Amino acid sequence: MRRKGTERAWRWRVGAASALVGAAGVVGGLRQELGLAWGLTLFAVAVLGVLVALRGVHHRVNPAQARRSVFYAGAGSTAWVLLLMRAGVIPGLVLSVIGDAGLRAVVSGVLGAVLAAAAHGILAATTTAEVQPRPEPVPLQRTSR
Repeated sequence: MRRKGTERAWRWRVGAASALVGAAGVVGGLRQELGLAWGLTLFAVAVLGVLVALRGVHHRVNPAQARRSVFYAGAGSTAWVLLLMRAGVIPGLVLSVIGDAGLRAVVSGVLGAVLAAAAHGILAATTTAEVQPRPEPVPLQRTSR
């Protein structure tokens, strides 16, 4: 029973985080219309919501790969960081080209949905609710000359 409840909570957390990434993309794209103060405030609230929603969600860790590389945060962690960086930039670039306010609102909604779908795909494929083992650091071997 506990596993089923944990998996359900994981699904809700991934869904909420994905929706908030889409909202952050929409707010980031409409920052000229919202004004700097409102745009930054709403963007910060959306990003903080993503962080709160992802509490208890872990990237899957392959201990063998973690021993070989210097920096390894788990499967999909790089794609997740790149998606978050693009969520604030790409909608702003696309929406700044569109002159009509009505069309801009429609396109921002579509971009938000695309970002939410991308975030959900990355999170659902690369995260788990189970606590992952901590990788054991392997000391660097120094050779003397």
